[in-house]
Amino acid sequence: MLSQNRHFDSISPSAEFLIRLKANTTIPFAKETAALLIKGAVAEAAANSQADRNFYFRSLIHFENRYRAIDKLLSEFHSANLLELSSGYSCRGFHLCLEKEIHFIDTDLPDLIKNKRHLVDELLKNSGKKFKGHYELAALNALDTSAFMKVIEKFSTAPLTIINEGLLPYLDTEEKKMLCSNIRKALKHHGGYWITGDIYVKDEEEETRELPEAARMWRQMHHTHENKFEDFESAERFFNECGFEVVRRESLLAEELSCLDLLGDRKKEIIEKLEDSAT
Repeated sequence: MLSQNRHFDSISPSAEFLIRLKANTTIPFAKETAALLIKGAVAEAAANSQADRNFYFRSLIHFENRYRAIDKLLSEFHSANLLELSSGYSCRGFHLCLEKEIHFIDTDLPDLIKNKRHLVDELLKNSGKKFKGHYELAALNALDTSAFMKVIEKFSTAPLTIINEGLLPYLDTEEKKMLCSNIRKALKHHGGYWITGDIYVKDEEEETRELPEAARMWRQMHHTHENKFEDFESAERFFNECGFEVVRRESLLAEELSCLDLLGDRKKEIIEKLEDSAT
């Protein structure tokens, strides 16, 4: 049973943190969105200490890689119908609908979607382009089965690809099961795939690293360590038990990370270290 008092609005500030980070990349419309959303400096380089700088740069690498990995998988499935859950201020759907004849529904909690509508209007006006595809914004709590299926009904009967990044770490096991149930129900009706960037496993070395105080408090507030899977094997078992089959994996795309250009002459050295740590 899910708690009736569970509210997710406290998660929304992470969307602003992410767009500040992504403004340091070539992710489409990240800089433009951050400039509209955040008055003043688009992104803080790091806070005061070396530990803070290390944290922010590790985060930048991680979140750009997560975005690129999802895009790579999307390019392989060629779906005409796409649904992104808890998209935050990501403009993936906005960008894709400028380039392709697809139907993309971009969802998040009501207050964030309200803000995003204004941003999208400005981005479209400033781009000087028109949509080739059909782009929609919809308020949605992804655990609300009735609301979820009403969004799904907006699509044609063609296969559907569902995307999310940055949602599962905020859900406990029962909430993950509810999300899986909603997604499985939608895919059984349409056919298609679920692409998630949220297979996080517990890593004691990562958990013992020094963090900025705000990041440490955020993790404690949202229990993000406790919500991780124990390891990749247990994650796969969980999804299998929820009715899914893992058909494709993607991990490190170091050569595609634009944020590494910030390193100058050290870029090649850092790519080698990243690839060594991923093997």
